[in-house]
Amino acid sequence: MHPDCTYLPRRVHQAFVGDTSENAHLINHNNGRAESHYADDWYVLAVSPAFVLVYYCGCNDAACGYSGAVLYTRAETFEALSAAEQNDVAVAIQEAGIPGFALERMCRPDNRACSSAL
Repeated sequence: MHPDCTYLPRRVHQAFVGDTSENAHLINHNNGRAESHYADDWYVLAVSPAFVLVYYCGCNDAACGYSGAVLYTRAETFEALSAAEQNDVAVAIQEAGIPGFALERMCRPDNRACSSAL
Protein backbone atom coordinates (compact mmCIF):
# COMPACT_ATOMS: atom_id res chain seq x y z
CA MET A 1 0.00 0.00 0.00
CA HIS A 2 1.22 3.50 -0.79
CA PRO A 3 1.72 5.95 2.11
CA ASP A 4 -1.39 7.80 0.89
CA CYS A 5 -3.38 4.56 1.43
CA THR A 6 -4.03 3.83 -2.22
CA TYR A 7 -3.49 0.24 -3.23
CA LEU A 8 -0.83 -0.81 -5.68
CA PRO A 9 -2.34 -2.22 -8.85
CA ARG A 10 -1.58 -5.89 -9.34
CA ARG A 11 -3.01 -8.88 -11.08
CA VAL A 12 -3.41 -12.26 -9.54
CA HIS A 13 -5.27 -15.10 -11.13
CA GLN A 14 -6.33 -17.88 -8.82
CA ALA A 15 -7.99 -20.94 -10.29
CA PHE A 16 -9.68 -23.30 -7.89
CA VAL A 17 -10.93 -26.78 -8.61
CA GLY A 18 -13.71 -28.31 -6.57
CA ASP A 19 -12.81 -31.47 -4.65
CA THR A 20 -15.11 -34.18 -6.00
CA SER A 21 -15.04 -36.05 -2.69
CA GLU A 22 -15.71 -33.01 -0.46
CA ASN A 23 -18.07 -30.31 -1.78
CA ALA A 24 -16.82 -27.50 0.48
CA HIS A 25 -13.13 -28.01 -0.40
CA LEU A 26 -11.60 -25.80 -3.10
CA ILE A 27 -8.10 -26.68 -4.35
CA ASN A 28 -5.52 -24.38 -5.95
CA HIS A 29 -2.30 -26.37 -6.46
CA ASN A 30 0.49 -26.68 -9.03
CA ASN A 31 1.32 -22.98 -9.40
CA GLY A 32 4.57 -21.94 -11.01
CA ARG A 33 7.55 -19.86 -9.99
CA ALA A 34 5.77 -16.57 -10.76
CA GLU A 35 3.24 -17.47 -8.07
CA SER A 36 5.96 -18.62 -5.59
CA HIS A 37 4.92 -22.23 -6.17
CA TYR A 38 2.01 -21.77 -3.79
CA ALA A 39 -0.64 -24.35 -3.09
CA ASP A 40 -3.80 -23.31 -1.25
CA ASP A 41 -6.73 -25.28 0.07
CA TRP A 42 -9.90 -23.37 0.91
CA TYR A 43 -12.68 -24.85 3.02
CA VAL A 44 -16.09 -23.18 2.90
CA LEU A 45 -17.26 -23.55 6.50
CA ALA A 46 -20.59 -21.76 6.31
CA VAL A 47 -22.79 -20.03 3.75
CA SER A 48 -25.86 -17.92 4.38
CA PRO A 49 -27.57 -15.03 2.63
CA ALA A 50 -25.63 -12.72 5.01
CA PHE A 51 -22.11 -14.19 4.85
CA VAL A 52 -19.65 -16.79 3.60
CA LEU A 53 -16.96 -18.09 5.99
CA VAL A 54 -13.81 -19.57 4.40
CA TYR A 55 -10.82 -21.16 6.15
CA TYR A 56 -7.65 -21.54 4.10
CA CYS A 57 -4.26 -23.17 4.52
CA GLY A 58 -1.31 -23.60 2.24
CA CYS A 59 2.35 -23.54 1.34
CA ASN A 60 4.62 -21.43 -0.85
CA ASP A 61 8.33 -20.86 -1.37
CA ALA A 62 8.51 -18.61 1.71
CA ALA A 63 6.34 -20.48 4.20
CA CYS A 64 4.53 -23.75 4.59
CA GLY A 65 1.62 -24.23 6.93
CA TYR A 66 0.15 -20.73 6.82
CA SER A 67 -3.56 -20.50 7.45
CA GLY A 68 -6.32 -18.06 8.16
CA ALA A 69 -9.93 -17.27 7.55
CA VAL A 70 -12.02 -14.76 5.68
CA LEU A 71 -15.56 -13.73 6.52
CA TYR A 72 -17.18 -12.30 3.40
CA THR A 73 -20.18 -10.11 4.19
CA ARG A 74 -21.86 -6.97 2.92
CA ALA A 75 -22.11 -5.69 6.47
CA GLU A 76 -19.66 -2.90 7.29
CA THR A 77 -18.56 -4.62 10.50
CA PHE A 78 -19.03 -7.98 12.15
CA GLU A 79 -21.13 -6.26 14.79
CA ALA A 80 -23.50 -5.04 12.04
CA LEU A 81 -24.57 -8.65 11.45
CA SER A 82 -27.64 -9.68 13.41
CA ALA A 83 -27.12 -11.54 16.68
CA ALA A 84 -28.35 -14.73 14.99
CA GLU A 85 -25.88 -14.30 12.11
CA GLN A 86 -23.00 -13.63 14.53
CA ASN A 87 -23.99 -16.79 16.40
CA ASP A 88 -24.06 -18.76 13.12
CA VAL A 89 -20.48 -17.65 12.40
CA ALA A 90 -19.36 -18.62 15.91
CA VAL A 91 -21.03 -22.04 15.64
CA ALA A 92 -19.41 -22.70 12.23
CA ILE A 93 -15.98 -21.88 13.67
CA GLN A 94 -16.55 -24.11 16.69
CA GLU A 95 -17.88 -27.00 14.59
CA ALA A 96 -14.87 -26.79 12.27
CA GLY A 97 -12.69 -27.96 15.18
CA ILE A 98 -9.54 -26.34 13.78
CA PRO A 99 -6.94 -25.92 16.55
CA GLY A 100 -6.33 -22.25 17.35
CA PHE A 101 -9.18 -21.03 15.13
CA ALA A 102 -11.57 -18.96 17.21
CA LEU A 103 -13.89 -16.04 16.57
CA GLU A 104 -12.11 -13.84 19.11
CA ARG A 105 -8.80 -14.40 17.26
CA MET A 106 -10.13 -13.10 13.92
CA CYS A 107 -8.86 -9.63 13.09
CA ARG A 108 -10.31 -6.75 11.16
CA PRO A 109 -8.58 -4.87 8.35
CA ASP A 110 -6.13 -2.39 9.83
CA ASN A 111 -5.75 0.92 8.05
CA ARG A 112 -4.11 2.84 10.90
CA ALA A 113 -1.77 4.44 8.38
CA CYS A 114 -4.76 6.12 6.73
CA SER A 115 -6.13 9.39 8.00
CA SER A 116 -9.56 9.34 9.59
CA ALA A 117 -10.78 11.47 6.66
CA LEU A 118 -10.53 8.49 4.29
